[in-house]
Amino acid sequence: RDEQHGAHYELTCAEVAELASERIRPGATKAGARLQVEISNDRSLPGRRANLAGLVLRNLLQNAVEASPPAGIVRLTGGATADGGAEFLIEDRGRGLAETVRVRLFQPCASTKQGGSGLGLALSQNLAQQAGGRIDLVRSTADGTCFRLVLGPNAESA
Repeated sequence: RDEQHGAHYELTCAEVAELASERIRPGATKAGARLQVEISNDRSLPGRRANLAGLVLRNLLQNAVEASPPAGIVRLTGGATADGGAEFLIEDRGRGLAETVRVRLFQPCASTKQGGSGLGLALSQNLAQQAGGRIDLVRSTADGTCFRLVLGPNAESA
């Protein structure tokens, strides 16, 4: 909508991460989870790309909070990639994902959450692709799960 009205703006990766985490923080606090944010990338993203990345980060953070044990820590870290892009890592200390879930991770309607629609990760992957990036599962063990949002360096692809 901003683009349709001629609004042009940019947000740094740190601003995108902070905005996403601030939207999740009240629910995290209520659930007893602590959010830690550390971004070492001051690269700017155009408005649409920043908004898409923010939506993806909010979903991944919300999932991490929901997977966390009481008093668990959810970490959002980020930096530059070797090719000049950006990456964000979202880590929780939950029980991890079962193998049956991992093989269908980004497919619609694949959810093990009580009341979950199974659309969150599939939609987030689609949004990440629209932003010129992707979501990867870095690891999932009994000690926690880590997802990565990678945005390529080419802002024109978003």
